[in-house]
Amino acid sequence: MEYVIECRDISKSYRIGKRSVAVLNALSWQIVRGSWTMLLGASGSGKTTFLNLLGLLERPDSGKIVFDGT
Repeated sequence: MEYVIECRDISKSYRIGKRSVAVLNALSWQIVRGSWTMLLGASGSGKTTFLNLLGLLERPDSGKIVFDGT
């Protein structure tokens, strides 16, 4: 299968005062070229954070995002 986007063990957290809040924890996800994908989840589940990571607006704390093999 050829993936156009591949996320490997993505983790992201934010600091709120002295506390760290994990938003994404070891998320792995792929989009196959030519397929349709929908992102659903409850409010506060990390959808916007995930899209910000895919759009390169934020960097993950750990893991890797691969676009078209790069």
